[in-house]
Amino acid sequence: MPTESKLVSHREVRIVGLGLVLALILVGLLALVEKGPVAPAVPIGPSPLNPLSLGTTSFYYMVRERYRAHVLTKIEELKDISASRCLFVEISPEIPVGDSEAEAIARYLKLGCGKVSLLVADEETTSNNLLKAFNTSVRIAGNRVGTISNGTFSPYPLAIITLAGREHRVVLDLASEVRGGSCLGYVSGPVAVQLPSSERGRLVPRPEVCVMSEDIVQGVHVVAIGDGSILLNQALNSGRAVYRDLASDLLNYMCGNGDCLVIIDSIHYKSENPLKLLLSWGESRSPGFSVTDLLYMTLATALSLLHPAFWLPPAFKFFDEFVRIAFYTAIAYLAIPIVSAYVVSFLTSPERYSRDEPMAEQSETEVFIAADLRSSIERGTVKLGPKDFVNLYSMVSAITTSILGVGLGDESFPKILGGYVGEERAVSYWSFMNRIYRRASGASRTPIVVLWGRTTRRALKWSEDVLSALGVSLEEGVGIERLATAVGGSVGDSGI
Repeated sequence: MPTESKLVSHREVRIVGLGLVLALILVGLLALVEKGPVAPAVPIGPSPLNPLSLGTTSFYYMVRERYRAHVLTKIEELKDISASRCLFVEISPEIPVGDSEAEAIARYLKLGCGKVSLLVADEETTSNNLLKAFNTSVRIAGNRVGTISNGTFSPYPLAIITLAGREHRVVLDLASEVRGGSCLGYVSGPVAVQLPSSERGRLVPRPEVCVMSEDIVQGVHVVAIGDGSILLNQALNSGRAVYRDLASDLLNYMCGNGDCLVIIDSIHYKSENPLKLLLSWGESRSPGFSVTDLLYMTLATALSLLHPAFWLPPAFKFFDEFVRIAFYTAIAYLAIPIVSAYVVSFLTSPERYSRDEPMAEQSETEVFIAADLRSSIERGTVKLGPKDFVNLYSMVSAITTSILGVGLGDESFPKILGGYVGEERAVSYWSFMNRIYRRASGASRTPIVVLWGRTTRRALKWSEDVLSALGVSLEEGVGIERLATAVGGSVGDSGI
């Protein structure tokens, strides 16, 4: 029974062209440049977004563990708040809170919250407009409270703060006097107040100075502390539990144990380029920067430098200058046509092919039945290569072995085949097939074959004539099934 063989052609398909990939990459880079770095600058003050020593992220995390927390980045965000109780926190703003901003904050809080509380921790007067907007008498004086020891003024006094009957003793840092309201915390003798502004340096002795006050006005609970440093990361992470205990009790005192939304301002703080911070590391260590801060700034700087917004615009500028200079040189008139011709040739070149290798999982195949092999080759729908010749050689050898008892590789092949086609013709055919086979299989570097398709078609026609003299053909050969099994079910590997 005639057996049909299979010629399996593997085709490499490039789904997305290289030009399209490069274009997509360029579009993505331009989009990143347009958007800008994720963090072109980092907050350097007591912002809840600043994880450095002088930031307040640790206080934010404390709040988030117990209450709903919100970092305010725009005042308009307060329009959407809704809670039974709200606490607004302002810690040492570097940018003064304006009158209109303070009034908007007070108005939105009163509209969106059932009960409102305000906590201000500031050693300057930059928060007083916020206190004023809530109609409280409490104000931050902006002076410096310290102690006198052996005639020397120290700006690090010990404060005694009492909340709900619990006493806390904490060391303040460049604290200010708090006036008005009911005093909750004070510094006692020998105390001196260093006056601000033009009178800075003048010391005024006082027996006791209030550094923390509270007030309740129109249902709003206000607490003001004349020192924001007690809520900074460097204090809460110092290992001294007294600062964390004070912060915890302060939250309990103003929020209670029920539902409470704590809103922490992050608007009124300055930001700085991390690279500039890193370069000024020697100068910035004195305010309390740590080695952890150095690592953070190094990482932020590295991310900024790697972002396309940093290096792509200068790269385009450099390329533009290079092209500009190149166009005004004599060599440009020779180089430009050559480069243009190469680019046009690359873009208009036909699809490139490469010989497939066996794949472990999947391969895309096109199957040709051996009965249609010859017509397919003649129509040029199959592009032939060295391995196709090897497969043809194996196929013919398998057929002659089944009929004559010898294959193309046997020395006695010409003599036996000569009985059917003539000895001279048999020798010529046998010699041709073996010479090309050694070249196709890599056993020899000669003869040099340039057009494998023409050579393989010639061998195919010659083989058909020889097999016809034996009474068989490639389509009706008796050894095809065995051959297909031996070569893994495929004959041919060329791509279309």
